[in-house]
Amino acid sequence: MSANDRPAWRLETDVGAIELVDVLEYEGAAPDGRHVEDFTAGYRPSSAHLLTLDGEPIALFVGSGGATAVHPHSAVHVRGLLYVAVCDRVVCVRPKPYERRWTVVADPATCFGVHYDAAQDALISHGELQIARLDDTGRIVWSASGADIFTGAFRLASDAVEATDFDGRIHRFDYADGSPLGH
Repeated sequence: MSANDRPAWRLETDVGAIELVDVLEYEGAAPDGRHVEDFTAGYRPSSAHLLTLDGEPIALFVGSGGATAVHPHSAVHVRGLLYVAVCDRVVCVRPKPYERRWTVVADPATCFGVHYDAAQDALISHGELQIARLDDTGRIVWSASGADIFTGAFRLASDAVEATDFDGRIHRFDYADGSPLGH
């Protein structure tokens, strides 16, 4: 299977076409080793996502623990920065010229995705165990959990972050402080 056949996230930006591709079998996929972001801490990798700009590899994100696959919410591009969910982390990079700004463990298990609400200016991590709001320096502003794991629907509503848990319960969290809101 070629890199072109693997699940990918694509976006046209002012610096070029950005693509994130699943490449767990990453041997040789690294962009000449210069920007390999290895978060495995010596453990066997469970996820590897290759970042390309205009078709050229610029970084490889490798993680262990809760595996992630590339999908529409694997990354979000905000004000020239790219935020990528890989395993338990959110990574912030500037694509051109490449610079890793920060990395944060956003969930103790798995970070399913990263979302941005422009009206609230809110960067939100959808984790298996926690929903978290991040600031532009990678600091966790707040995190909130529910009665069970957040494996159901997730959305950024106009007035709240909504996450559905394993039992189908919808949890609503305030954008400002993460406090639970009524239905």
